This record gives sequence, C-alpha cells and structure tokens, in this order.
Amino acid sequence: MNKPAAIIDFDGTLTRVRCGWEDKMKEFFLSKIFTDKTTLSPELSQEARSMCDEWIAQAPGTTIVQQISALANILDFCKITYDFDRLIDEFDIYSSDWEYQRVNECKESGELESLMLLGARKFLEDLQALGYELHLLSGTSHEKLIFECKTLGLSHFFKHIQGFETHLAMPYKPQSIRKTIADYKYEVKSTLIIGDGLTELNAGRELKCPCIGVAIDENDGKSCDTHKLQILKDAGFEDIISDFDNALQFIPLANPAQN
Repeated sequence: MNKPAAIIDFDGTLTRVRCGWEDKMKEFFLSKIFTDKTTLSPELSQEARSMCDEWIAQAPGTTIVQQISALANILDFCKITYDFDRLIDEFDIYSSDWEYQRVNECKESGELESLMLLGARKFLEDLQALGYELHLLSGTSHEKLIFECKTLGLSHFFKHIQGFETHLAMPYKPQSIRKTIADYKYEVKSTLIIGDGLTELNAGRELKCPCIGVAIDENDGKSCDTHKLQILKDAGFEDIISDFDNALQFIPLANPAQN
C-alpha cells in the first residue's frame, strides 16, 4: 500500500505565531506609499488603500516575493519609484523583528504553547498514529520556519520542512507540492493538503490532491474563524476543520467509509 502523506501549512493552520500579520503588512505598505515625498490626490490615495486591502485579503500563504510584488504594483500605480530588492530586505527585517520578539517573549515566560492553535499538536500526533508521513510547507522564509519549529518542539513530526527560499521553482507552493510527491513517490490521491489559505489549497486542488481547509481563529486559537470559513466555502472547499477536536472526521484513514 502506498504510504499516505500530508503536506501541511504552518501559519494559521498549526500556529498563531503571526497572528496580526495583516496589520503589520498594511502598516509597511502604507509607510511606503504615503511618505513625506508623496503627493497623491484624495481619489488616488483611496484607490491605493483599497488595493492594499484587496491584496491583504488574499495574501495568506503567499511568499515575501509575492507580497512585495503586490506592493510594487501599487507603487507603480501611484507612480512612486522604489528599489524592489531593498523593499524585500526592509520588509523582511520589519516583519522578523516582531515575529522573533513574540516567540522569544513566549519562550522566556514559559508560554510557548500559546503560539499553537488548540489541539494542533495532538492532531499531528493522530496523523502520525494513522500512518501518515508529514511534510511542512510554508510561505514563511525557511530560516524563520526552522527556528520556529525547533523552538516550538515541532520538528520531529515532519519528514521534511520547507520554507520559502528564492532559488525554489515558481509558482512556489504548486511546484513544491509536486516535487514532494515526486521525490517521495507518493500517490496524488493519498496526499492530503492541509491549510488555511487558498494559496496551498488551490495548489492542491490543481494537482488533484484531497484538500482539507482549516478555519480556526488565530486570535484565541480555538474558535471558528467564520470569515475564513466563508472564504474557503466560497472557493468550493467542503472539508474544513473549524476546531481540532473534530478534525479526524476529515481524515480518510480515520474514516474507512471515505476510502
């Protein structure tokens, strides 16, 4: 029998390390659009803000290159000059500062588990007990992902951990999922894609993998995120975990009738 596998997203799917990232991204975008040297009409200013909001609404699961590319499009629209590579470096530092600070503060206070979604760790244990080989695939930079997995004590769950690196084939998640399936000789029908964002779920659907959405509120780490739930439903995804207590109902090997 072919070994079953699960390729799992990190932020918002297992952890709440980056809870509030939307506000941080918007802060950075607006700081680059509205500077002391910027003169925009009220209409153009409002359009730029709307473009920011529209991008951030679809940004879960994207990479830093995709995020800064979106900012670059807005800056082009506003006819604001920029250095793309410098924007990437600045945003990486900007986002890393508060992410590392959050993790280190929780570590020092003995509250690291608060960075996990409630029940996520047991969910990984249950998947392993069912015989699944687990892979972690995230749009978070590889260096950050390795650090956070090690600090949270998650590394041992995964056969392979892959964060974003600039040399990887694009589009990042579809190609990375395809490569994982090929490298480990998995069958597509036996490879679950589990995530909270349309980026990884659409990639899984494109490759004909079974997909499971996660719609758990990152603010409290346990309740249903109704907004995220609606986004996933509107995109046509039916199997959606809204709390990890009932997560196994969506896992084929835990429910023989689904096979």
